[in-house]
Amino acid sequence: MGGALAAIETGYMKQALVENGALAAANANAAGLRAHFDAIGPEAARAALALNPRMVFFTAEPIDARAPGPKGAAGLPLTPLGSLAVDRAFHAFGAPFLIKSAAFSGLVIAQDEGGAILGPLRGDLYYGSGAAAGRAAERITTPVDWVVLLPKGLDPRVAATAP
Repeated sequence: MGGALAAIETGYMKQALVENGALAAANANAAGLRAHFDAIGPEAARAALALNPRMVFFTAEPIDARAPGPKGAAGLPLTPLGSLAVDRAFHAFGAPFLIKSAAFSGLVIAQDEGGAILGPLRGDLYYGSGAAAGRAAERITTPVDWVVLLPKGLDPRVAATAP
């Protein structure tokens, strides 16, 4: 649940758990949420996560040489540090982004979306699968500068409406 914890650490789930007394405000961070979910068990944790309207649940699928990563909303395998989730109201799948931050700089491709990614300047970089990737993603909340690379003359509003 590493990625899920990163997404909810400062949002809806933290507030709900603190307000109903399930979690002390001092423990409302990724480590505290992980400990809480471990203590209540996977079924109760999943039920708690389902209360968040922006929480996205994923389908488990095998990862092997033919399918190196989970599929994003674009239907393609996600690439660690190469795939970006965006708000589809503003950006089309396949659009390349040049991003620069204190944590990471490079070229990434819009291949996914998420319920909590709202607006033209919001995104979520895919860090990969597994515990180490989840821990790395949990620590990232830095501002990012980005440039969307579009062909000359293409109206960005048209690009955002592409299927």
